[in-house]
Amino acid sequence: MKDKFLEINKPINNIMLKKNFEYIFIFIISLCIPTFFMLVKSNIIGLNNIALYSIEAILALLDIDLIILNIINKEFKYEHIFLSLIIPIGLLYLILLLPNNVPDEAAHAYRAYDLGQGNIFTRQDKDKSPKIVVPKDLLKSLEVNNYKELGKRIQTKTNYNDKTLVNKDGLGASTYSGFAYIFSSISFRICQLLGINIFISYYLARILTFLASVVIIYYAIKLIPFGKILLLFYVFNPMFMQQLVSISADNIINSLSLLFIAIILYRINSKKKLDTKKQVVIAAITLVLAVLKYTYLPLSFLLLLLVDKKEKENNKKIFILLGLAIVVSILAYLSTNMYISENSSGSSVGINPSEPMHYILTHPISYIITLLKTTYYNSSFYFHTLFGGHLGQLNISVNEIITIVYAYILLFTPFLDDTKLYLNKKQKIYFGLVFIIIYGLIETGLYLLWTKIGGSIIEGVQGRYFIPIFILIPLMIINNKNKLTFKNTKLFVCLAAIIINLLCIISIINFFNY
Repeated sequence: MKDKFLEINKPINNIMLKKNFEYIFIFIISLCIPTFFMLVKSNIIGLNNIALYSIEAILALLDIDLIILNIINKEFKYEHIFLSLIIPIGLLYLILLLPNNVPDEAAHAYRAYDLGQGNIFTRQDKDKSPKIVVPKDLLKSLEVNNYKELGKRIQTKTNYNDKTLVNKDGLGASTYSGFAYIFSSISFRICQLLGINIFISYYLARILTFLASVVIIYYAIKLIPFGKILLLFYVFNPMFMQQLVSISADNIINSLSLLFIAIILYRINSKKKLDTKKQVVIAAITLVLAVLKYTYLPLSFLLLLLVDKKEKENNKKIFILLGLAIVVSILAYLSTNMYISENSSGSSVGINPSEPMHYILTHPISYIITLLKTTYYNSSFYFHTLFGGHLGQLNISVNEIITIVYAYILLFTPFLDDTKLYLNKKQKIYFGLVFIIIYGLIETGLYLLWTKIGGSIIEGVQGRYFIPIFILIPLMIINNKNKLTFKNTKLFVCLAAIIINLLCIISIINFFNY
């Protein structure tokens, strides 16, 4: 059957192999499918449903053919399976999920646009409040709630000179480092210079950021010595996918966290010494994560697993790197809280973070009880907002069965790993401690900003905040004793990822198609 398929596709295969255009072909066709659908539904292109779905079916079949052909040519390697699937599924999310319909995406878009104007650090007013100026049309993007409305806005000309100040509600990303917005800011700037419609600019910013993250995750899957099938399926978490296609710092944070974990595991199981190039890569990822969100700093503690008594010089570099990461995180924490203390927009309850911090330090037992209570009472909410039960601005409901099925398969994938490698007891303890510490930091961070002093339940925490670290749990489960082996493991996992995400995309379409 495989030989017949290759024979039928020989002309296409020759072009793809000789020119190395396989992913370009897949990207173009995959981009056409949701874009054409949206243009029809937004009344920019006039077609009836029969013509629309006929054309979409032809494009989909061609795309599937190219994907299967590419996976066969790449010998079913996990990283190439990932690339072949993430492009079409990711572009469906990217196009069909309207702008500003990912949590906090609007604030991140404003920060990206401001960076594109050359403001590496957000400017301040006389009263030291953040000052971001954007075109009025970018603010109006918040008003677009369906495909028809988007169609009207795309056909208008954007006046980039007609600007306005962003209000306090849109300044939530003003303290984020520009590292998170390099690609999106470039897109906004180029489109501004060319006078391109702001919505098209928005989509291009999403695409560039998406592609950058895809490359990062590709190398994570390629490098990780075990848990490849787990990591592959983990990325197709509907909530992960939604964050992956957004203009958001979370996009880069999630991707870099996975790459960092993969590199640590690769180094643990590699007999080669840590050369200068790899040291620079690890240092760069560690420092960028520390700058972007200090709550994920403890991920860098996994570097201690690379400490070797026989390599004193290498150990010195590891400890220096850890020290730098800690200093950078402290500076990021202080600068963020300095802004919050001076501007109450950072806190829903309008209090200085130093006050709840003093309460935590003076009532540690009470705070631990609060943490446990919060975990218990919010467990269902965390579950759904971690695995995509609520998409968009948490207002797109996905059938609960889909979320549960995804979670069960995810916890099943560690037993499908086809490698003899796994974490030893010491390494599992490190992974477990890192998870607990980061979990506590995330909860504490939101306690300082969104919870009244002495409150029994911590407010503001969502399951998506745990995406960078949740993978540590199934990685600890992998071992060589309780393996399950059956035929077509990769096919089963890939089909599950495809079906789960297509069902979520249908929910997205139903939400915006009115």
